[in-house]
Amino acid sequence: MHFFIDHNQLPNQTLADSFGPESNDPYNKFNITTRFQLTGAAKAFACQDSLMIIQQSIADPTLVNVLLKPIEGLKIPFERVKYFIYRGLLKDSFVNGTAITPTSTSSSELISRLWVDWNAYKTKKNQPNLPDPTPQNFGFDNTLPGSLEIENIFDNSQQNIRAFYVKEGEWIGNFGASKKIGFEIAICSKPIAFNLDYLRAENYQIDVSGTSITAFDRRVKKENILSFIDPSAFFGLHYYSGLDISSYTGTTKTTTKKEKIAIYSDLLNNKFATKNRVYLDIRSETGFSYNFYQNYSDTSGNIKFGNSITTPIAQNYEWSGWPIIAFDLPLLTNAEKNNIKINLRIKDNIKPILFFEDSSLLTALIENDLDIKFIDHTLLINSTDWTNDLNFFFPNAGLGTNRNNIAYYIKLHYFKQEDTQGTPITALKKEKEFDNLFIPLSSSLLTQASQSFTHVINPDYKLISGQFESVKFSYVAECGAYYDNNRVAFYSKMSFPNKTTGKVYSQIPDTGDLNGLNLEGVYNKMSFLSRDIKISKVHIQELLTPPSYQKVTILKVSAYNSSPASIEGLFILGIHKDELSVLNNVASLNSVSEFSGKHPKLIIFEDVSPSPAIDKDGKPYKKYKLKVQGLDDNGQRIILAPPSTQNVYVYSTNDFVFTSKAFADAENHATIKTYIPNSEEKIGFERNKVTPGKNNEDFYIDKNPNMKVEVDSFIATLNTINDDLNAYSSIKALVQDSAKDILIESVNSIQLSLTTSNPTPDDRPLYWARNKMQVALKKHPYFSTQFDTSLNPTRGSDLDKILSIFEEKSRNYSDVDFTYANQNNLKKILITGFDPFQLENNINQSNPSGVCAMALHGKTLGIGFVQSMIIPVRYRDFDGNYNPKVGVGNGIIEDYIAPLIGKGPNHADVIITISQSGYGNYNIDRFATINRGGWSDNMGFTRPENSNSVYLNLPKEKDLIWIETTLPKAMVMNGGINQQPDNWKHFVVYAQHYSVDGNPPSIIPESLYEMRWDYGLDNFKPRNPGEILIDTKKTLIDRNGQNNLLDSNNSKRRIIEGSGSNYLSNEIFYRVALARERWNKKHPSLPKFPSGHFHVAFIQQPKRDLAENYLESSRNIYDELTKLVLTVSERIAIGSSNLNNLF
Repeated sequence: MHFFIDHNQLPNQTLADSFGPESNDPYNKFNITTRFQLTGAAKAFACQDSLMIIQQSIADPTLVNVLLKPIEGLKIPFERVKYFIYRGLLKDSFVNGTAITPTSTSSSELISRLWVDWNAYKTKKNQPNLPDPTPQNFGFDNTLPGSLEIENIFDNSQQNIRAFYVKEGEWIGNFGASKKIGFEIAICSKPIAFNLDYLRAENYQIDVSGTSITAFDRRVKKENILSFIDPSAFFGLHYYSGLDISSYTGTTKTTTKKEKIAIYSDLLNNKFATKNRVYLDIRSETGFSYNFYQNYSDTSGNIKFGNSITTPIAQNYEWSGWPIIAFDLPLLTNAEKNNIKINLRIKDNIKPILFFEDSSLLTALIENDLDIKFIDHTLLINSTDWTNDLNFFFPNAGLGTNRNNIAYYIKLHYFKQEDTQGTPITALKKEKEFDNLFIPLSSSLLTQASQSFTHVINPDYKLISGQFESVKFSYVAECGAYYDNNRVAFYSKMSFPNKTTGKVYSQIPDTGDLNGLNLEGVYNKMSFLSRDIKISKVHIQELLTPPSYQKVTILKVSAYNSSPASIEGLFILGIHKDELSVLNNVASLNSVSEFSGKHPKLIIFEDVSPSPAIDKDGKPYKKYKLKVQGLDDNGQRIILAPPSTQNVYVYSTNDFVFTSKAFADAENHATIKTYIPNSEEKIGFERNKVTPGKNNEDFYIDKNPNMKVEVDSFIATLNTINDDLNAYSSIKALVQDSAKDILIESVNSIQLSLTTSNPTPDDRPLYWARNKMQVALKKHPYFSTQFDTSLNPTRGSDLDKILSIFEEKSRNYSDVDFTYANQNNLKKILITGFDPFQLENNINQSNPSGVCAMALHGKTLGIGFVQSMIIPVRYRDFDGNYNPKVGVGNGIIEDYIAPLIGKGPNHADVIITISQSGYGNYNIDRFATINRGGWSDNMGFTRPENSNSVYLNLPKEKDLIWIETTLPKAMVMNGGINQQPDNWKHFVVYAQHYSVDGNPPSIIPESLYEMRWDYGLDNFKPRNPGEILIDTKKTLIDRNGQNNLLDSNNSKRRIIEGSGSNYLSNEIFYRVALARERWNKKHPSLPKFPSGHFHVAFIQQPKRDLAENYLESSRNIYDELTKLVLTVSERIAIGSSNLNNLF
């Protein structure tokens, strides 16, 4: 911040020229312009980086007035300056006739810079004859009407009239010798419309005299003084941060910084008549003064005022009838600061909260690090009439014991946290936290928004207090609106938090991809509503007159890049311009007395939600009718709703974002486009190398003609569903049938094939059919806005729900049925297999575990009955996180498999997860670990190496970092080993190895399969005859000392791999085992639940298809796959008969 003038040339001001009530008529006239009678010429300096316009002064043709609009806010805890106004500068500092003053040795820095920059520009463009800039480039044009608002120059809406950029501290022009000059500071406190008549005047005074003005009009007009601040107090507010000053000696400029007492001694004392004046400005809910609504009125006074020496005495909050308190008297003190002590009225504000931006007001110390901005009712109230004592401190001149104030400004906001039935008719009502929340209705919002400046900010702070998910919150908000030619988006966002819920929106690192509200206009693209938020659509079917429904789109925020990104920290109201017009003209539409034009009209909400508040499909929502609240010409409250035929309704899913149907229907995001397949889906679009005329997904789907029919029928039917009222229910019904049908078709095809002389079991048609059908779903117009920036379905959206149903049905998550087993006294066996994976290495890849799962689904094996699920090779399904690189938590295993653990009729008796291993390996894994290796999945997602997959309840669950199998011992073979390709079945070993970290990591035992189970010994024995039963690392497990495995000599080493390594096969084993162990601990009196993992052999060499040779044998891979199924089925059948003898 820079001082406005060369301080050496600023004379002592007379009291009559100072800011404040005019001495001759103090109750009716208030001087805004601070004036000085110069005795010599003085240079004017820009207080901040600003946009400048100049206008002819009506007082003198040789003078102009200059207005600076700062580009940024202040560096002190005070609201931003709207304008700095310099009155009475010499015109020839800027303009010479019809041209801009030419440069010379006496030119100001501004003029010199302008011409240097202009000549450099012409040289750069190689256009020496370009016409020079004119005074219109300074906003100077005497032909402009005086009624033109100043902002209409800054928004570039006036042809050829522009504002000019000036730098903080730049010498911009000259005040003339012996001239009466003026300076004033307009702050963004009240929304006053400043016009060119105001700027051209010699000085500005607020005058409420005259018999024609009503008492209410007088009260409103007096509020306008709050849109200005005494420059003396403004500069005094910089006591701690300092002020720059400049002066010239000849052509040499010197700039120095004044701070603390030097601001008073060098810049205020002997210059400003108000150098010792401190102002107390208290505001109510809507930015009006403390008792504007007369709800604190009392015959004995509405404020007690005193200091540390004098007891506060009741008086009225006023200064000669103006809505502010000012005081100049010194204080008897030796402290560094003077103080005031006040008490405020309670009246209808039974739960008050006090907000102040300047934390230094609370302490008597000059140096402090306080960051307290709120005092709530728990500290304010100790009686029914007055608040407790409130002490506020401000700098003094530090001389003697009777110390003068340094001019200062104390601004407080005395808010209501709750409304009461006792609110007087002269005050506004607030029944919901979002009543009166948004900026006032204004005809300016109805204007065309073809220009880039389409943003309105309300200067008044608003308190927002409420409750979300049983947690109370409160904060002070900035309120504003963005609008285009058709719609307006009101917003209130957190500026100063008091209490937060701790609930936050997700954040998206790449802010360039966030698709916020797509309002038109250049400026809107820079708004936080476009830049920092992610908007999603929710569709409901609202019941009208039964049985009629209408489709309603509701907008909601799904991501917010803010700090903090509190869910309660952002409210949005979106309505169409036609609806805004209805609200703005609600009085005339009702043929009743108009609202007073002197008071803002505010929006309130009436809840008209149905009971219960759900739509046709059971989706929860809220519906509100908008009303308008304000005061009439007598200052009494009016609340009006539009006529019933023109009601304005808004909808919400969470009471934070409210949008009308018209607003939401018009919301077209920049990112709405044809869905781009993800990494897993994209590979299916590549041309198949065997049949280049087809892409990969069609090539494999076509291997099952019935599957092709299912897929084609689904897509054809989907494409007939319009984006209309019944879209969601129609798509849902289609998905429920079709997703289940493709699973049934795959199961039937595989099982039928295994009965033939040349089996060709194939899981790939199902895999590719699922991908193709889901891409078609994602491309349907109904879902066009239901994606995040990474094109993942927005959580909780209709698309998210539909895809969940598709997965549930096509993978059998939700249809596991043990009715047949219960009816026939069979053991209930759940098995799972995986999708094909590593397709980037072999597009022909099948997954034998998936084939097994479908081949055995619904089969009776020994005394066991099998139900199956097919599991995706995707981290996000396991941990519930769409982040491509990190994630930990619960997912499909906990949602669908864990509930089947138990001893009831709907529970499984044993759960076996199956996955693909290395060549020739058929293992029952002994150990699973929480640890992840982080390898890439089918989406290309990874997880950090050696990260955890789930959250444990530590230290209570510290023994569950690794877990053992509890499968039946009989599942491990106790016979000879014959791995020859032509053998009809395979040997299954008990894989009891694991790995610990280190450099390099250690595998224990050293040979992965050196031990196998011996039924006779009920322990391990060497895999090959003649081997010695010894473990040189002393970590061999016996059944009675299993803890020695990890603790003996390895207590500080972390397990990084289980027996099945550390990919998703280990993870599914671990997650099921974790759910099992948690169940076992809850039911200690019941037998432990059996679960574990099979690893079956990898049988497809790179680039080979299923019809090609298995290894180098004479058989094809289909044959080996068939025998693999037989091996697994035999082990399951044997195990089902031995569920009482578990590992």
